[in-house]
Amino acid sequence: MAVIRQTVKRRTEEPHGRSSPPRVPDTRPLVARYQHLLPPGRSSAAGLLVLLVAWLTIYTIEEGHVGIVKRFGKAISQVDPGIHLKIPFVDGIEKMEVRQRKNVEELAAATANQLPIQVAVSINWTVEKTSAMALFINYGGLEQFESRILDPKLRSAAKAAL
Repeated sequence: MAVIRQTVKRRTEEPHGRSSPPRVPDTRPLVARYQHLLPPGRSSAAGLLVLLVAWLTIYTIEEGHVGIVKRFGKAISQVDPGIHLKIPFVDGIEKMEVRQRKNVEELAAATANQLPIQVAVSINWTVEKTSAMALFINYGGLEQFESRILDPKLRSAAKAAL
């Protein structure tokens, strides 16, 4: 027991009587033994970074749509369907459908004899590819154009016809 007490005393006390924290055991043999189980350090992080940048750089526009490229929120160009590149975190893409669309307005009305009728008025319309960017700049997209311009005009034309 005397030998054990002396070794403990030597480890925890410095020459001037101050105590030091216990030493951390050497883990090098343990790491060397299981090195094959650890993932490679810098190469996997660099590979993940390259994949992330590639994922954020490439985008596609589907057929029947056009893309509006926004740089810091400002519309700067229009792109056709296909695969394209953008600047990550700087450019944003708004997809706009240029296929034929249909809006329906249902109204309750009365005939000249005061009989109630239900009328459904519809309009088929499409956005020309050449004017898609102007529509986006002026109205902010298809949904805003429909709610601000198209639906009120369709409603007033249907009321005037009845």
